[in-house]
Order: sequence, then C-alpha cells, then structure tokens
Amino acid sequence: MLLSEYLHEITETVGEVTKTGLILSSGLTADFRTKKIGLIKGVLSFSDDSKLFFREEL
Repeated sequence: MLLSEYLHEITETVGEVTKTGLILSSGLTADFRTKKIGLIKGVLSFSDDSKLFFREEL
C-alpha cells in the first residue's frame, strides 16, 4: 500500500469518528521519503479533554 493511500484511510476514519462528537479536533502531517516510506504524526483532541499524540514510521 502506498503511503498516500494509508494517510487517506486514516483521514477518512478520523473524519467519520469526528461526526460522532468523540473527536473535537485533529491535526495530521505526513513526511514522504518515498512512495512507501515516511512518517505520519498528529494529535487528536477528544470530547473528554484528553489528547492522543501519535507518530508512525512506515
């Protein structure tokens, strides 16, 4: 799977969960090294005031 396809899937999933009101805001960034290698990182803010910071190297 290409990194751009994977990022698209993550973005769609976050968007769907945002519609439920569980996620209040999100920020995702990607650093593409090649079509299949790179870094995705971001933060999700939830309705209970918690935040999830993540970083994934692919």
